Amino acid sequence: MAARLEARGLPLLCHMDGNLRALRKAIRDSGVRGIDSFTPPPDGDTRVGEALEQWPEMRLFVNFPSSVHLLGPAAVHETAAELLEQGGATGRMAIQISEDIPPEAWRTSFPAIIRAIDEFGHSH
Repeated sequence: MAARLEARGLPLLCHMDGNLRALRKAIRDSGVRGIDSFTPPPDGDTRVGEALEQWPEMRLFVNFPSSVHLLGPAAVHETAAELLEQGGATGRMAIQISEDIPPEAWRTSFPAIIRAIDEFGHSH
């Protein structure tokens, strides 16, 4: 599938959340060029920086770790800033909310994530 799509100028993207460390080589060799719902620590086992280094042609659509929403806005901001630093200004990473978050957490989490994105944008 990846080869057929690539021949037409289209990358193969797929949903892969959870722990991916054991699948690193298989993912690298698969032809997949984008991962939707990539799950970094503390909920997954592979950091954004590691993934981008391991898979140089990969685009990551990073699910903001659901468990971090429970830790409050300061932890959410810190985690978002860390994800952005690991992703760098490569254009190969986007933060998304693709899993359920605790009710009402969005009221403090979303502004904290947006603030981290804004700060990252102004510093890069």
